[in-house]
Amino acid sequence: MGRVLVSAALAVGLAGAPSAAPAAFAEERASAPSSTMGEGQADRLLSAPQAGFAAAGEDVFDWATDAPSANVRSTDVLPAAFDLRDEGVVTPVKFQNPWNSCWSFGVASASEASIVSEAARQGIDVPDEFTDVSERHLAWFAYTPLPADDDSGQGGEGMVSVEGGNARLDSGGMPVHGTSLFSSGIGPVPEFEVPYRGKEGTIVTGTDAQGNPYDFYYSRDDDWSVDEVLRFQQMIEFEESAQLPSPGDYSVTEDYEGAERVNDAIKQQLLEGRAVAITFYADQSRPNRITETGYMNPGNNESKTWAHYTPDELPISHAVTIVGWDDAYSKENFGNPDPVTGEVDPAKQPPMDGAWIVKNSWGSDDGFPNGYPGGWGNDDDGDGGGDGYFYLSYWDNTITKPETFDFAVESVQSEDERYFVHQYDYMPSPSVAASSSSSRISMANVFTASGAETIRKLACETTRPNTQATFEVYLLDEGATLPDEGLKLAEVEETFEWGGFHTVELTDEQSFTLDEGERFSVVVTQKCLDDGSYHASYDSGWSEASLEVLEQQYREQYYDERYQTYLEAATDALWVQARDEAFQAGKTEAEAIDAANAYVETEEARASAAETAASKAEAAIRDMVPTFYCEGVVNEGESFIYELDEEGEFFAWTDFYETSKAQEAQGVEVDNLPIKAYGYEVEEGDEYASAEALKQLEDAVKDARNDLAQTVVSADGTDVAKGAPWVTRAVHDAFEAAIAAAEAAVGAERPLAGDIERAAADLAAAREAFDAAKADGLKGGGGSGSDTRKDPDTDAGAKGDGALARTGDDAPLGTVAAVGAVGGLSVLAVAVRRCRAGEK
Repeated sequence: MGRVLVSAALAVGLAGAPSAAPAAFAEERASAPSSTMGEGQADRLLSAPQAGFAAAGEDVFDWATDAPSANVRSTDVLPAAFDLRDEGVVTPVKFQNPWNSCWSFGVASASEASIVSEAARQGIDVPDEFTDVSERHLAWFAYTPLPADDDSGQGGEGMVSVEGGNARLDSGGMPVHGTSLFSSGIGPVPEFEVPYRGKEGTIVTGTDAQGNPYDFYYSRDDDWSVDEVLRFQQMIEFEESAQLPSPGDYSVTEDYEGAERVNDAIKQQLLEGRAVAITFYADQSRPNRITETGYMNPGNNESKTWAHYTPDELPISHAVTIVGWDDAYSKENFGNPDPVTGEVDPAKQPPMDGAWIVKNSWGSDDGFPNGYPGGWGNDDDGDGGGDGYFYLSYWDNTITKPETFDFAVESVQSEDERYFVHQYDYMPSPSVAASSSSSRISMANVFTASGAETIRKLACETTRPNTQATFEVYLLDEGATLPDEGLKLAEVEETFEWGGFHTVELTDEQSFTLDEGERFSVVVTQKCLDDGSYHASYDSGWSEASLEVLEQQYREQYYDERYQTYLEAATDALWVQARDEAFQAGKTEAEAIDAANAYVETEEARASAAETAASKAEAAIRDMVPTFYCEGVVNEGESFIYELDEEGEFFAWTDFYETSKAQEAQGVEVDNLPIKAYGYEVEEGDEYASAEALKQLEDAVKDARNDLAQTVVSADGTDVAKGAPWVTRAVHDAFEAAIAAAEAAVGAERPLAGDIERAAADLAAAREAFDAAKADGLKGGGGSGSDTRKDPDTDAGAKGDGALARTGDDAPLGTVAAVGAVGGLSVLAVAVRRCRAGEK
């Protein structure tokens, strides 16, 4: 499949996923309570299997080399500072406790701002409930595969939590998971539909500085499951996502010019009203917890110096939402001052000024359920409490995966109760693989209509910026085995500025209606206009079988290091214990130290320390292994790739099923190609006409043509022989127009029932008027002396002026497309039910 790149997600970790801590903090983390914020994924996924993909870090969403489109926007048109909060489109800060579900909060927050902005721009009144997106719905279904008995043929597909139950909410995630879910018709749903709490609403309480209890957050010891019936619910249709290049990939190599280009792209999204979800390495895993790394300078609320900068190359651990920027925010605000000297290590400060204004999900001082006394972050409103925001340096080395979400806000006004999504890709994955080639690559999905529907939208996912996507739609022949064996119904071409998910609207002329059982295909060809390369992308992830392989790899790579670290820590702990016991027994300091030194050399102490170290090292290795795996279901005849054969001689279609099996053998699960078609219930008259209705109208047209050909056009009938019928020019032309319209309806490529019914009714009315206006000629009988010549205009009226010269069975009626069920896969489209404001 040409050169295959894989997104860096496999190598950088997942936002919010718990894992083993770096050695320096092993003891601290081991005794810490269950994480309430996203723990760093320090070592996880560093050796995840990549099935021959190019080295992770070559981001598939980055620009092509020396791409002209990399020059996004001149900085002289961007303001020095901008804040979406000033535009009134940013929703309140929330509190993600008790789960590592920060990614779902980042996605929801970015989506909410986009919905509010777009609604204001279009002047559409969106219900308030639709500006509060459910994070629990996202976090639950991201790690809940389709039921095994799902009738889509994709049963069991998805990301599968190893531990199951509520624990799936601790699996972490990426902003791209939001794109995968939304594009499949899984959310967004309003918060009131699936609130962020367990079903019993059990609350964990805290105690403030004065010893007063307060409601802190909803307990994890509750049932947080979401009913399966709510999976395919959606309050607003998803339209597009933009997956931008990662600025951290440039900053980490000190390519600050490249990072600035990406920063301009992020700013452009913000200016257009879209908040930006990102991932990065968070310095602290809980509010108000400052680690020894010094990446976060908490300062104090009033000084607004909650400022974060990661100068090191570390795996991501948290997801947040950028809502603004300040080019003048001083680099001196970054770095955690030494608690003794008060000085900041210059290495902990960025090379230049400038920072993002970031909305977090660690609560504010607004009170339960979205905050707690004192709150977290900068005090922007001056009330002395943290409002949940902080500054993040432009030049942070870990900022990755910036993504925005765009919605069709006009869909809230739709009266349709549901729509249908033809798709096969239900496996959200942190990794996107892309095959690229200088020769043409096309990809296609073959679908089957489960009922009468009109296809109005098509969709695909792209990777490279500045990619031109060409969509071709075919109505497949009966028995077709390849995606281009049939009648081409439509072709659409659009260019997309960024990678991501994209929908294209079909015009009235391009949209098409299907009957139950009809098969059609959507063929997509993606070409990067910067370098002329072709691309085909799909989601991939590690399989269940590969988890054991990963654990063994991590054990071989990290166990000895971890064991030694824990052994030293356990030995030190035993030494301290022995020294303290000697002191308590009345020994002098020197005697106590000698006693401790002697004890740790005993067989008992060594065995105890070794047992503790082995137990903790094993636990650390297990924590490195992902808490989920991917399950892709690719069936034969669903997805296809068009490319050069292995010899590079001929282009041909290959079933993607073969690719999936080859990847599976290497421990990698792949999903079907991300191509979708959106169908809407057929309005009355929009279904295809039956063969019987077509035959009846054909017969009526033939009879009308015969009658028209035998009728003379005359002003008053005095020039028409007795016994010969005649009508006026006006009557003739009206009948002729009705016949022509009926011929056009019958001759359409795929006649609709409504068009045929209207044409038949119009023809019948014109026929009635024609028959009523017909009269016998008034001219006397013929004979050798009679004038049988016709007026040239009259003669032309009999066979000209639009009338066909041939009549009867020889009259051309156009080609009538056969309509009926054809063979093929019985794959049902997913029916996505619309959420209604105020209705559960």
